[in-house]
Amino acid sequence: MEAGAKLLGVELHDHQLELGELLDAGHETTAIQWPRRAGKTTSIWAWLLGRCATEDDTLILTTAQSGFKARDRFMSIMRMLDRAKAPGRPRVYQGAGHEAFEFANHSRLWVVAPKADTALGDAANVIYVDEAQALAPDASLDFEQAAMPLLDTVEDGQVVLSGTPGKVRAGWYWNALQTGLGERTGVVVGSYAPGHAVSVYAAQPGDKWDDERVWRRIHPGIGRLTTIEKIRARHTKFAKEPLRFAMEYLGVWPGTDQRRAIDADEWAAAGDDFAEKPDRFGLAYDVDPLGVQASLVAAWRDDDGLAHIELLMHGEPRQIGKEALRVAREHRVPIGYDNLGQNLDVAEGLNRAKPKPKMMPLALRDIVAAQSGLMAELRITEKHPAVTLQHPDQPVLNAAVESAAWRTVGDSGQLFGRRVSTGDITAIVAAANALLVFDRMPKRTSIRIVTRAS
Repeated sequence: MEAGAKLLGVELHDHQLELGELLDAGHETTAIQWPRRAGKTTSIWAWLLGRCATEDDTLILTTAQSGFKARDRFMSIMRMLDRAKAPGRPRVYQGAGHEAFEFANHSRLWVVAPKADTALGDAANVIYVDEAQALAPDASLDFEQAAMPLLDTVEDGQVVLSGTPGKVRAGWYWNALQTGLGERTGVVVGSYAPGHAVSVYAAQPGDKWDDERVWRRIHPGIGRLTTIEKIRARHTKFAKEPLRFAMEYLGVWPGTDQRRAIDADEWAAAGDDFAEKPDRFGLAYDVDPLGVQASLVAAWRDDDGLAHIELLMHGEPRQIGKEALRVAREHRVPIGYDNLGQNLDVAEGLNRAKPKPKMMPLALRDIVAAQSGLMAELRITEKHPAVTLQHPDQPVLNAAVESAAWRTVGDSGQLFGRRVSTGDITAIVAAANALLVFDRMPKRTSIRIVTRAS
């Protein structure tokens, strides 16, 4: 890091040098979470450039929250190198999609967009993702899957992820932090899990966000790279958004976006005995992305409007399809399913059945509405102090609820994420879909025939 700092013409402080020592230790994954204005990006780039300058044939891939931001950071570093004019600075290659620094010792650092197809290549000694929290969880996991094989053919390959708390507790960055922290909180620097290291400056649970003593304790840049007056100004600016200030300057992750999507207490409050199913109910199945496990669920509302869900079967997808066909024929109800992925194989089989059951494929907007509706039934608020859904105590359904985690869709939607969840979530996905199917089924009305006496 000191060699790179000379190239950039910057002076490093103790906490930055400490990070350099941590990176030099060579852990495969290092997750760095520092407050804004603490110098983390400059520190990491100094280490990256220093490694290129001092180690022959070093290959470093860098990216950020977008291709534009990654290139913008590259240009900023290039300008710092130009101003410093230090001996040994790299040659700059500058062109749309081909930005790179090349050193006389054949080391190379290049920039890519954070997309899976940009990470394809022969090898890299270091992969660096800046502002990693800004990547959508699924996108970050896709990039992780594509990028990690670049380390397979090199010795002591490293991944460096840096940023501040994100909106959602999911994805590559969150997973790396959680593994490296090993349930520790606050200021944590070091390695507490094999192959993982962390450098985290964050408030402890219970710290007051407006306490300047807390700011000084956890922000290593105050008095070095920024001033207490500037932090006060930021606190005033975000007076109406205290969580935003806490995320940016105190390392606090939002508590409302916990990895577990469904609150344990609210799910427990919805528990009850098996309820008697009516003749008509919503029916839906769901298959996991690998096509190994599937669930079939019934859902309905009683005369008081209380929602009920019940897992009918959990097992191999073809068996689930056969049971769905049997139940649909017996009760003359449609079969709902997410019109994507492995669900389509089961749907094709059902569509070939004679007589063919009525099928209700659900698009993405329907799935979002279904899961949002299920959450509304479970959520306890001031206006709605009790849950409006009941479920029996079924281990597979309970496990799905415990495993389910959110992923973001578009600007504001949320879904139970297949890849970010910790287990099989087909039962709770099918439950949400089944309740939506029931609510969209046409209501049966009794017909009364009146004859006039002659």
